[in-house]
Amino acid sequence: IFGGAGADVIDGGAGWDEIYGDAGSDWLSGGSGGSDTLYGGAGNDTLVTVSGNDVLWGGDGADIFVFEPTIGYATVRVEDFTRGEDVLDYSHFAGTTWENVAQFNYNDGEGVLVYVDTDHPYLLLSNVASGALTQDDFIFG
Repeated sequence: IFGGAGADVIDGGAGWDEIYGDAGSDWLSGGSGGSDTLYGGAGNDTLVTVSGNDVLWGGDGADIFVFEPTIGYATVRVEDFTRGEDVLDYSHFAGTTWENVAQFNYNDGEGVLVYVDTDHPYLLLSNVASGALTQDDFIFG
């Protein structure tokens, strides 16, 4: 699915999707079911992961990566997280704080694994070290 130039709102719905926002400040969601790949492109984009083993690319700009509790035990990969510019939005996870996240993040060979808690899946931030993350990289509810 291609959004084109401008501020697009795209929800992939059920199934496995590849969604390209292109230029502009886009809102992209892979929807429910399936493993989706979202490409924000240039602009300040919001990429929402609802379920499945999604892969997110924000592109240029200050992007927000939103995680819903409905993702179950899937693994979400953010391939181009830029500290100090992009943020990870966990505001939909009740009671989650920086202390929770700081306690559950580990380096692996590809980047940092971030767990909200032991009951939810992890997020892989490619090419980021765990010690580099701060509370300013997150939004909590």
